[in-house]
Amino acid sequence: MKTRYDAKANEVNFQAGDNVWFYNPQRKKGQSPKLQSPWVGPYTALDRLLDITYRIQGGRKSRPRVVHVNRLWQYHGSGQYSCDGSEESCSPADEDVEEDIGVEVQEDGDGLPREEVDQQEDQDLQGADCVEEQ
Repeated sequence: MKTRYDAKANEVNFQAGDNVWFYNPQRKKGQSPKLQSPWVGPYTALDRLLDITYRIQGGRKSRPRVVHVNRLWQYHGSGQYSCDGSEESCSPADEDVEEDIGVEVQEDGDGLPREEVDQQEDQDLQGADCVEEQ
């Protein structure tokens, strides 16, 4: 068993001061377990006690915990990004999509995209047919 575990196990090293997620699968009353995240944090890794155990702390006033390395995951931030104000890093989403997929929008004389103009002409023709039939 140990050889099979060791074959797939990855060695993880956290430095003192690194932020980590802590796996705590306790269920909270009143909320569906499907909607609960078992990862809590960020916690701060205080020090490494053994090869597989770390001491972590949630906040200044919280009590430090000793946990196994398998219950820790590297914290990379909240996922919220802000704009620094330059045009290069804050371009509108429409321009990004056009550049990424290479879509060219051709405009007709009315300023409408060509596709919409074609649909508008079709509607005008259908309306003209209806008028002639009456």
